[in-house]
Amino acid sequence: MQGTTLFRLRQLNLALEQSSRPCLAELGLTSAQAVVLLWFLRRGGSGACASELHRQLGVSKAALSATLKNLRRSGYLDMVRDPGDDRKKRMAPTARARAVQPKIEQGLALQHRRLCDGIPLGQLAAFDRCLDRMLQNLGRSPEPTTGRELP
Repeated sequence: MQGTTLFRLRQLNLALEQSSRPCLAELGLTSAQAVVLLWFLRRGGSGACASELHRQLGVSKAALSATLKNLRRSGYLDMVRDPGDDRKKRMAPTARARAVQPKIEQGLALQHRRLCDGIPLGQLAAFDRCLDRMLQNLGRSPEPTTGRELP
């Protein structure tokens, strides 16, 4: 059973990556970049430092650094000074990022509908709780989910 669960989770992850590629490729984004960019965009106009993002998403600092660098290079994020600490650098979404947000949101909504088709809301909520617990077991504290939210 344990090997099957890990294998199925990996299969699901790969299928999600593959199905998101066409929509994101035309924007010049990978799925990891889209998740990070959407995190910034959903916060409104406020920026954030890499350490805050690292805590929220549970992504390694090295992977996060590379993702942020690529988003800056692609014109989706700007670096701004932290008003409270000149040593800290904060990232904030650009006008280009805000312009593509609807396309990213639509793509995620479509993917979410396809993924969850035919699964009752109660089962989705239970599955979300199981995923949250798995992340906690691995030492990462996820943001709470309700089963109805987009990923």
